[in-house]
Amino acid sequence: SRLRVVAMEVDMDIDEEDEVASRQASCASSSSSSSAMDWLETPAYWTGWGTRSLDQGRRVHVIVDTNVLVDPESLEALRSTAAGIVERSPAVSFLFPWTVLAELDGLKKSKDENKRAHARRAMLFVEAVLTRTSGSSMASEDAGHVAYFGQSLQEFKEAAAEFGVRGVRHSNDDLILQCTLQRQRRGDRVALLTGDRNLLIKARACGVPACRALLA
Repeated sequence: SRLRVVAMEVDMDIDEEDEVASRQASCASSSSSSSAMDWLETPAYWTGWGTRSLDQGRRVHVIVDTNVLVDPESLEALRSTAAGIVERSPAVSFLFPWTVLAELDGLKKSKDENKRAHARRAMLFVEAVLTRTSGSSMASEDAGHVAYFGQSLQEFKEAAAEFGVRGVRHSNDDLILQCTLQRQRRGDRVALLTGDRNLLIKARACGVPACRALLA
């Protein structure tokens, strides 16, 4: 088995009414026979990144965007992928940025009944998986083979101070990217999981591996 990260073109959907980004993502599916963990980029505009194998000795920190959680198919794909990660694959930590937790809180108050329902489902999932892992994301190397963490408020502030621009109001995309850069700066191997095309591009511009689906 292997865990693969696939980057593909998707559209961005901003929920301006609730001032919350509900960037919907649809997860791809495919099969593979390789035992190594690979990054696989498929669209033409990612030409040059190619496919490369990664060592299995280091944990992968997957930063999860809101749109992955509020889209039912993407959320189910995330569940399935996490359940399919085996011991011989690299250990994986799923990290929910503080901004994502705030966005979910905003979406559950949306005037749109479907958005409220999707947000509640996502929050129940996050609550359930976070109870399985104790401690902060700082200590994730000591966690189990598959672990879940939330970015703390302190970490959020530190990321904003380190990567933000004073006097500039950053978008939620930027704040989520800052969370990813924070982990990368610590020397962690990271991947940003998002269905937002603009955020994918921003991440790549910053040298951050970004993808729209995790495939086990």
